[in-house]
Amino acid sequence: MNNVLIFDMDGTLYHTDNFVDEYIEMLTDEVGIQQEMKNDYRSIMEEFSSEAREHFHKDDMPLGDVWQVVRFISSKQDIPVDYQFDVFLKIREKMIEEKMIEVDDRLIHTIKRLKNPTVLMTNSPEDSATPFIEYLDLNNIFDHQIYDAKKPFNMERHINEIKAIYPDCNIYKIGDNLTNDIHSSKALGLNTIYINHYNTNALNDVTVFSLEELNEYLYKNFVEV
Repeated sequence: MNNVLIFDMDGTLYHTDNFVDEYIEMLTDEVGIQQEMKNDYRSIMEEFSSEAREHFHKDDMPLGDVWQVVRFISSKQDIPVDYQFDVFLKIREKMIEEKMIEVDDRLIHTIKRLKNPTVLMTNSPEDSATPFIEYLDLNNIFDHQIYDAKKPFNMERHINEIKAIYPDCNIYKIGDNLTNDIHSSKALGLNTIYINHYNTNALNDVTVFSLEELNEYLYKNFVEV
């Protein structure tokens, strides 16, 4: 039986939070608010890094990745959502233009060597996501791309579409967001590979704790075989 690998993008094909301070400074000119938001971000990350932490929620909201944490602390300041999105697009452009993303060359090389059908599924809009894919040198590598996926709410629809293309296949969902990528996929009976950037608790059947470990897992299980 064939395997189909579905990759998230942010936190999965690359991982960084070195944009956060600049992003916050672009959101508001108020120095006091900037500092409060930076402190909130660091406090949440420190809390989520605790070994005792098994679920990443604040005020009953799932915060499964860096972008969700940043949106959470922005919402606390009542920054309009439309303005947040405009700044999101601007900082994403800067991340590419100023090479703020460190590329894991071994992971990229492994992904290129995969013989399995591969799917990119990201909540990022296409105009924002495609420059990242080009920067990572993964242009034309994925067999299918799903942008603005609206995970986890539209996960079932996307999976049904993939199953229609690849019937009788094993589907692996690979991602760093426990709610959006992992729980929603497991509910549909998929295999899941969770990249836990927060702490070293094994929160899933298959858990890796860095992109280096993801590369090793993919190479051993899908390239060497």
